[in-house]
Amino acid sequence: MPVHTCQPTQNPRIQSDNEFLHAFKDQEFDQIYPEDISRLSPCHWSPVAVCQMAAQLLVVAPRHYDDYTLHVQQQLEREPMATRVITCFGSRAEVPERYTGVKTACEGMLKLWVKTRPSLKDD
Repeated sequence: MPVHTCQPTQNPRIQSDNEFLHAFKDQEFDQIYPEDISRLSPCHWSPVAVCQMAAQLLVVAPRHYDDYTLHVQQQLEREPMATRVITCFGSRAEVPERYTGVKTACEGMLKLWVKTRPSLKDD
């Protein structure tokens, strides 16, 4: 399997979800992919501006984001050992403690988490 490295964007390190929503233009976002993939971007992915608008419509208040994050954490707790999760610009606070970060890519933008500790119901 070929290994690709991510190209850095011109953006400074993003500190919050709000910054992430407004940080990229299509060409900058496409730089994280190898050239042969980024060329296909207009055919296969929504423009960043459309994604930003969708995110703003979905996250009407910070509390809704927190509720959603809690729901996802609860669902991940139910998954079996060795479940793998990828986050993009995610923080440790968004992933259940039973998951261990095992790999990063794209200057830490992408993180691979694996469930390494059983849930309480599994104990």
